Amino acid sequence: MLPWTSDYDRPLPAALTAKCRPLHCDLCSVSMNSSVQADMHYVGKTHDKHARHFLTQWARESGCEPPRRLRGGAEGSETAAKRAKKAAASEVRE
Repeated sequence: MLPWTSDYDRPLPAALTAKCRPLHCDLCSVSMNSSVQADMHYVGKTHDKHARHFLTQWARESGCEPPRRLRGGAEGSETAAKRAKKAAASEVRE
């Protein structure tokens, strides 16, 4: 499971998560060179915009309510973006 998926109130549709591989995002048509770069992409505004658009379309087609992003992420006040930046900083120091 990709860490950013835990920032939603329920599991994301398989059709969405299948598009988000560790180093390539078919949803955004982006390839990444490292896990740090991927973490930054998956918590970024561009990916969030594409994911919201996908979920809106999916909800219309399936008749289901789309998963909602939790305010502040699943782990309280620390957002996924902050977690990704901390992980990137710790990898650089090592």
